[in-house]
Amino acid sequence: MPVDLLKAMAWVETRWQTPPLPETADLEDDHAAPAYGIMALRPAPWDTLSLATRLVGADEQTLVFDRQANIRGAAAVLRHLAGPGDIQLEAWEGAVARFGAAHDEQAGAQYVASVYSLLDTGMRGYTEEGLVMHVGGHGAVDLPTYEVRAQAL
Repeated sequence: MPVDLLKAMAWVETRWQTPPLPETADLEDDHAAPAYGIMALRPAPWDTLSLATRLVGADEQTLVFDRQANIRGAAAVLRHLAGPGDIQLEAWEGAVARFGAAHDEQAGAQYVASVYSLLDTGMRGYTEEGLVMHVGGHGAVDLPTYEVRAQAL
């Protein structure tokens, strides 16, 4: 799992900040689903949260409140979505799209563009604790030209 990919996704999702716990959510709207932890694991319809619990063997509470577990859970979900194969940055595009917008092709493409733009240029920032975070500039990543199709996790 490319660490810079996880860092870029966490920036796009939460700006490397732990989001407040959602009090209410409109689960009929895919874009309003609550997000938990720095990697923004979500319940249905995305269902990355329950998939992460199965893949890493941690309960939801741990994945919500423990930052390391949250990141491990997101990495496990991405690996699961990517399937076996190459670990080059290009190979993760479909998994990144499904993680970011499981049921919306256009949103998935926008999510991929945001994540890979950070990977292209690189960036430096800070976590809420003031820790320095750095995403290396990898240059333009040659993404496949196939269409990313939305599908259930």
